Amino acid sequence: MIVADDPAGWWRDPILWALTAIAAVLLLWNLGGRCLWQDEAETALLGRSILHYGKPVASDGINVISQEAGRELGPDRVWRWSPWVQFYLAAAGMKAAGDSALGARLPFALLAMLVVPLTYLLARRVYESILIARFAALAMTTSVWFLLHARQSRWHAPAYVLACLILIGVFEKRWWGGLIVALSGAALFYTNYFVAICFLVAITVASPLIKIDRRLIAGFVGAAILSLPGVIYFQVFSKAGGGQTSGWTQFWVYVVQFVTFLAPLPLVLVAAWSDRRPATRFFFAMTIAMCVMLAFAPWAMFRYLSVLFPVAALLIGVALASLMRWNATAGWVAVALLVLTSVLHRLPFGYMQLEAAKQFETPAFPLVAYVEEMISPPMEPECVVVDLLRAQGSPGETVLATYGDLVLQFYTRMHVVGGMQGQPLPKDPDWIVGRSFIRSSEPGKDFGVRRFVNTQVDASRYQVVASPPDPCIIGNPDPAFHSFHDVPRAEPMRILRRVR
Repeated sequence: MIVADDPAGWWRDPILWALTAIAAVLLLWNLGGRCLWQDEAETALLGRSILHYGKPVASDGINVISQEAGRELGPDRVWRWSPWVQFYLAAAGMKAAGDSALGARLPFALLAMLVVPLTYLLARRVYESILIARFAALAMTTSVWFLLHARQSRWHAPAYVLACLILIGVFEKRWWGGLIVALSGAALFYTNYFVAICFLVAITVASPLIKIDRRLIAGFVGAAILSLPGVIYFQVFSKAGGGQTSGWTQFWVYVVQFVTFLAPLPLVLVAAWSDRRPATRFFFAMTIAMCVMLAFAPWAMFRYLSVLFPVAALLIGVALASLMRWNATAGWVAVALLVLTSVLHRLPFGYMQLEAAKQFETPAFPLVAYVEEMISPPMEPECVVVDLLRAQGSPGETVLATYGDLVLQFYTRMHVVGGMQGQPLPKDPDWIVGRSFIRSSEPGKDFGVRRFVNTQVDASRYQVVASPPDPCIIGNPDPAFHSFHDVPRAEPMRILRRVR
């Protein structure tokens, strides 16, 4: 049954610290085992630049760090596309643990360890229930998609920590609740301003359900004031625009993804039916508001929705506690299905094979697949190229790659062009890496690079030296792309070397 308790003693619960220890093992285990993928390489390269220049300079005079055809760079080549928190974290990690995938990821994994106790604390403060708090922490600890995102050398982990702190501030009725909202909201803005705006607007929309007060208003105003310099410097509103699909379609995609990968629909329905407390209604309203905000965003990506992991964990905690109160057997069956299998997550949209619920792989036992990945990480296609270039190439040579150029820059430090950089392309590079897929047809991106190779490069001067399998961005933690295992039957890439 749900037990009321004194939230002030939350830190004495041994179950919490057991779950936190399990999360730490899952987050830190073989952290550098998989190669960085393209987005992580961007973060790591800018972190390396900070160690050299003291700020994220996106060009060293040889290579350019860009995935938006150079739009990220200011006139001084300093990065202005997105906030710098993730780059400084990566720099700190590489300074402490070495210039490697492990170093680039370590600060993010360490921060992610805090999400479990913060989610537990939030549940205890909101619901005054040890059982709900324990189940919420369990849901977070065993969520494979949380673990995958939190291990990335990207903004995800600090954003999850700050999302928890903001919600703790929202439900803290004393004066410092507003201060927590102000400071954490501003910090989230400087971590990812797009996610911060959507998240804070969603809270504002849902706040009447928990009786908004001056303390909370002051917190939002404080966050806005502290974020104003970043709004100007990063030219936030110049990047606004409609998504690639209709608003309704994009909204539906995010709703389906929430009830497939964050909080399984069966448990969402149990929480909605069994718990009518204002806080639960607030979390549902906040989720819908967040999906509406994301529906009109320039990009449709699961990572933006993932900031709701703590909210999803709380709704799961409410549902499992309600099932336990109704029937302990039913409750424990639901816990087992949630932790050990993908059955609840795939009901119903995964089994219906809806595009929004699509996974690159559909493991029946996600946590087992995750552990197998930690034990024996799959080889990223870019790292096959890296191994070949290290063995047969020279530091002064030029590589023209249709995609994955930033990974090659990070690991080889050769002159690497192409990808999404939007830079002038050489007609006689020493190496050509032609990927099996196209990520974007926008000007200056990989479609244009492939067309350049096909029309401007003399193919008779090149020899194919390798054609390894080339699955599309399998290191991406997004369920639509991530692979837990090697994909030997994927379409091959072509690696060419100039022979004359």
